[in-house]
Amino acid sequence: MKNNSRNQRRRIHKSWLRAFRDGIFFRNPVLTTGAGLYFVLAGSQTMSRATALSLLTVCLMLPACAVGNLLGRRIAYWLRLPLALLVSALAAVPAQMLVQWAFPQTTVEWGFLGLLSISNAVLLVRASRYAPEKSFGAAIADALGCAAGFSLLLFILAAVWSVLYGMELPGQTSFSRAPVMVGLLVLACLAAAVQYIQNRREKRERGRTL
Repeated sequence: MKNNSRNQRRRIHKSWLRAFRDGIFFRNPVLTTGAGLYFVLAGSQTMSRATALSLLTVCLMLPACAVGNLLGRRIAYWLRLPLALLVSALAAVPAQMLVQWAFPQTTVEWGFLGLLSISNAVLLVRASRYAPEKSFGAAIADALGCAAGFSLLLFILAAVWSVLYGMELPGQTSFSRAPVMVGLLVLACLAAAVQYIQNRREKRERGRTL
């Protein structure tokens, strides 16, 4: 009896770990569906902006997905998205205060980016579609994984732009004039790499079942 209970807990923990890992890589909403592209491109201009937006995303994602999981199945399907948006807007007040305290200069420079984060498609889709269909632990793991995957892309793009800006000669603005194109190119390469790895993994899994 104890062994069965222990094995069940292990399976649950493995499912949580897989939900977290897939949110970062194989089911990263930005790389798989293009959700949140604007926020990734606009929020990665500098490393400090990427850090501030990452913190804000985590602070909004967790309560939205938690409430979506607890209440999503008890309300009509068409109310899930408005619920996620409402929770995100309510959580944005303390979250904005925290980010402004931690990064005062960044929040002044990014304008409406922080306010618009409550409508981030990454957040709304996970909270309204995925969180209600999972267990509470899996929903939180998925939220943390997606937030971590979103943040990882912010930091990668911020690092790429930092290197490219450093390569510019005085008076030249070759890379500064095309940040969106550079960002989209980097994201396209990352999406292709993730899709390639995912295809290889699926082939291995199919081979084991044969």
